[in-house]
Amino acid sequence: GLDLEVDQAFDPAGRPLDFLKKRVKDVDMQGALEVRLERGLEVSGRVVDGAGQGLTGMQMRIAKKGSRNFQWSGPTVTRTGEDGAWRFAGLQEGEFTISVTPGGDWMNPELTPVEAGDEGVVIQLTKGLAITGVVLRPGGEPLAGADAWLNETPASRKRRGAHKGPRDWTSQYRFRSKSDAQGKFAIRGLPEGATYNVGANGRGPDGPYTSETIRDVSAGSTDVTVRLGEAALIEGSVYGPDGEPVTRGYVYANPVDRKAGLGSANFGLRNNSNVFKIGPLKPGRYRLTFNPQGQDYGNPAPVEVDAPSRGNRIELPAASHVEGRLVGEDVSGFAMSFVYKN
Repeated sequence: GLDLEVDQAFDPAGRPLDFLKKRVKDVDMQGALEVRLERGLEVSGRVVDGAGQGLTGMQMRIAKKGSRNFQWSGPTVTRTGEDGAWRFAGLQEGEFTISVTPGGDWMNPELTPVEAGDEGVVIQLTKGLAITGVVLRPGGEPLAGADAWLNETPASRKRRGAHKGPRDWTSQYRFRSKSDAQGKFAIRGLPEGATYNVGANGRGPDGPYTSETIRDVSAGSTDVTVRLGEAALIEGSVYGPDGEPVTRGYVYANPVDRKAGLGSANFGLRNNSNVFKIGPLKPGRYRLTFNPQGQDYGNPAPVEVDAPSRGNRIELPAASHVEGRLVGEDVSGFAMSFVYKN
């Protein structure tokens, strides 16, 4: 027979009900089936400011304790209502963690531990600092619509003790901002004393620009300038040992000088084409490597090329084989691999 699972129950108006998931094994497809659902537990409380005033519209998520699997939608996601009230229902017994992503000037609070059945849980928010600046085109003109972003440095997280415990990965998406018509951006809700790497991505009339990263910017900094660079492409094609086009695999471009700050990129061959176009890249010297998909070809020797450049050719050798026999006591079932020796 088949198994039946009721994942979420809804009322006639489409509102989710507070029942637990139910799984019925080995369903008899010939007879009438009755599934009895059990109500789950709930956790409820308020989100407030420093004066105890409720904050409306704050996004909240709940997950099992120790899990980083904070969902983007569904019954484990909600927003605070009037007077900052919130509620998660339909929970199994156990411990959970609550994440708040407030937005605006409010800082992300620490993850809040709760148990199913808790009531009156109060989460207090504090306003933080901002990093503001401008995104410029390669020629120095302001760029509207660029994606400005920041990531807290590992040293800053360790200094603040934020490296301990589970990390709420959904919170990183709030630390982004679109530049306005004057190229200006502002990212708010940052803790005092934290430092960040700040960058931006943007497009020009002929395609994307290369991004630039400004390192170790302190929360509260103003007039940060992110100047984007002209993009360079590496173009070429891939062939087999008999000159046949190779249409499956990945081309990787890594800087010859890893300290040059050029970055890396890759391209997956697709649409039955052996042509690759890697970018956007900063102009410089790169080393191309190719990872073939399948057993017909071996790995070619790396090729050094410039960006920008066209007409590059990667030629694959035929696949070679090594045969042998593993000897010793109880050696059946072993997996073997080979590595290249430079």
